[in-house]
This record gives sequence, C-alpha cells and structure tokens, in this order.
Amino acid sequence: MAQPAGTPLRLMVPFTPGTGIDLIARTLGPKLSQRLNRPVVVENRVGASGNIGTEAVVRAAPDGSTLLVSVNTLVMNRS
Repeated sequence: MAQPAGTPLRLMVPFTPGTGIDLIARTLGPKLSQRLNRPVVVENRVGASGNIGTEAVVRAAPDGSTLLVSVNTLVMNRS
C-alpha cells in the first residue's frame, strides 16, 4: 500500500551515528526523499550488535514506511 506524500519514510540504522553505514543512510536519505516525494528520517537504534534496531524494524507496522539499513555482518547473529 502506497503511503501519502507527507508520511515520513524511516531508515533505521542499528549502529552509532558517524559509522560507515550511517553515512551511507544519510547520503541516501535526501535522494530517496526527492525521488519518492516523501520526507526521509534516518534513525539510529544502537546496541546488541545491531539487534535492537533490527527488532524495531521487525516490530514496525507492515506498511513499508520503515526500512533497515545495515551491514552484512548482521547475518552472523543468532536467529
């Protein structure tokens, strides 16, 4: 389901601000905002080797407005 233009898209980064993946998300955010005509918010939720931010995305409403921006080392965490 498409969201209205005023509904922000959340890019969840499960690591601290200033890290490489955070910089990628903050570079990507304005471009996504322009392309999708929606505000984009980068949100950092740190802790537990990325599991806290990942869990926040899993528990978010399934409306497509919350995306996880992470690194491939996350797959090494226990399921």
